[in-house]
Amino acid sequence: MLPSTRGGPWRLSSPSIAEAQRYRAGLHDDTEVELLADFKPKDGGEYIARLQGQVLTKRRDHDETLRTFGIAAAARGWKPATYVHPRDMELTQVGEVCLLEVKQVYRGNATKAVREATAQLLEYRYFWYRNDTRQPHLLAVFSEPIGDEHARYLESLHIASIWKITDEGWGSSALATSLGFDPGRQVPS
Repeated sequence: MLPSTRGGPWRLSSPSIAEAQRYRAGLHDDTEVELLADFKPKDGGEYIARLQGQVLTKRRDHDETLRTFGIAAAARGWKPATYVHPRDMELTQVGEVCLLEVKQVYRGNATKAVREATAQLLEYRYFWYRNDTRQPHLLAVFSEPIGDEHARYLESLHIASIWKITDEGWGSSALATSLGFDPGRQVPS
């Protein structure tokens, strides 16, 4: 293929044209029709979609998870900051930085929440910290347990994970525990 201009037709190089002609000479029209029988791409033109207006009631579960985790992090010696929009929270503690993303898990299905947290944490680290000498720890916080396999997946990407178990308690991955978020650890007085 030869380069084309935006919106222009694709063009074949001379060797490709010769090969196509050799191939075409060996095909009968019936064979081509048969080959394309199940090939029905949609039209690439514009279309109109009409959506009926509706009123949505939104919940602030995300903010509640963020609030309760921020308090739990402060009790473990981390200083939480939420003025770091679009990031959910940044935690600091004696020369360490932890970038945090909170996700709600809906109906026990953690996959979507894990994917979103992963993408956001990696993107934020790249755009907000790439020139920073203090590279942040990455921490995904979930509204409910995400399962062992999701926690291992996040750990493989060097993302610590924490999940809410009860109104008072949190569970954590090994990496999160190494950052001081051990759910069994006593809160300093």
